[in-house]
Parts: sequence; C-alpha cells; structure tokens
Amino acid sequence: MAYTVTHARVNDFAAFQQAFASGQALRQARGSRGARLFQNPSDPKDIIVLIEWEDPAGAQQYFQSTALREGQQQGGVAGHPDAYEESAAFPA
Repeated sequence: MAYTVTHARVNDFAAFQQAFASGQALRQARGSRGARLFQNPSDPKDIIVLIEWEDPAGAQQYFQSTALREGQQQGGVAGHPDAYEESAAFPA
C-alpha cells in the first residue's frame, strides 16, 4: 500500500470535485483504493488530495498520464500542483 498527497489551488472547488469524481475509473485502473479531498476553511480554493494506492508504481503511472493533466485542466486546477509520494511510515 502507498499514499500520495497533492497540494493544489483550484478556480472553483465544486467544479474540481465534479471533475475529480469523474476520474474514478482512471484512478482505479492504476490501483487506487480511494481518495479524500481536503479544503482549507480559510481559503476554499486551497486543497489537498490524499490517494491510497495498491502500490507506488500505479501512482506513478497515474501522475504521468495525459488523462490526469486533461482532468486537472477540466477541473480548473490553477498552476502546477505539488505532488508527494509516501517515503516512510511509522507505527502509532
């Protein structure tokens, strides 16, 4: 199991949320087990996306896909999002 965290700015959260939801099949095809969206309460255009993956290779394929870039454009992602891969895990 692996996780990715993406920090981005969007033009309209509702439009982004709809575009993100429509990309479910693409994520699942790459091994996504689910995702969570977080929104900054002080700035609703500032978001974080957490995705759980079966393995890191699937996540890398997803982030390198043209379909992702098209989805980001459709969802109104502003600029270039910052994406992070999990590098370590610690017990509770």
